[in-house]
Amino acid sequence: MVEFVNPGKEKWDFARKYRIVVRTVVHLRRKSIIVPKDYSKYQQDVISRYYENLDVIMLGKLQELVTELYLADNRNKQDRLWDRAHKAMVKLKIKPAIVEHIMKTRSTTILAKNVADWLKSATGK
Repeated sequence: MVEFVNPGKEKWDFARKYRIVVRTVVHLRRKSIIVPKDYSKYQQDVISRYYENLDVIMLGKLQELVTELYLADNRNKQDRLWDRAHKAMVKLKIKPAIVEHIMKTRSTTILAKNVADWLKSATGK
């Protein structure tokens, strides 16, 4: 928490900047890419490209999860990683039957093969 000794101009500048950041996050979380005018044209383009490529980014994170699952040494860590993998697959809008099958078997090889297929179809290679 930030405390101000002298509640003057600095306090209100900080509050204004914080409100802009919070408003930006709220707009971006609604899946409507409304970029406030506080960003330059270049920054707006970067933000738009990020959300256009979000599926490929999520697949990359899912690939990292496969590696972490393979190397996980205890059951608690595996449970947390499988939970993250489930959330990532739901966010990617994978068919529920496939997600259910992967989560039922909890096989890293099946997950890895599916992620490779999804990545091929997403990138077109």
